[in-house]
Amino acid sequence: MRERCYYAHFMGDYGTPVEAEDIKFLTSLGFVVINPNTKECDKAYNPPEGDKKHFDFFLGIVSTCQAIAFRAIPDAEGAISAGVGKEIIFAVQNNLRVIELGATSIEDRTISKEDTLALMRDLFPERV
Repeated sequence: MRERCYYAHFMGDYGTPVEAEDIKFLTSLGFVVINPNTKECDKAYNPPEGDKKHFDFFLGIVSTCQAIAFRAIPDAEGAISAGVGKEIIFAVQNNLRVIELGATSIEDRTISKEDTLALMRDLFPERV
């Protein structure tokens, strides 16, 4: 049985080539992709007016998955929208695998050997 992966992404990416490419990629990894941007989700999602707990609907879907893949907001320096952030936090709290799609370049995120060692000392002093 194939694992289910919830695809958390900014609503501004709904219906775009980025969304299509992400789904294609996750499918190529063997996942059944659960996309909140579907007619099925839209039809099932019908919160009562003023209901503050309406987001629980999406967390319920995340809870049926074994992984979550997310994409930060394009051109927003890696910012994550509020809803996607809630879904990621929920996934981490429930021990789901988390996959980041389209991360900024490796060069921009790679720190020096010295900074890596300093980080290791801070995070894992017993190992350094």
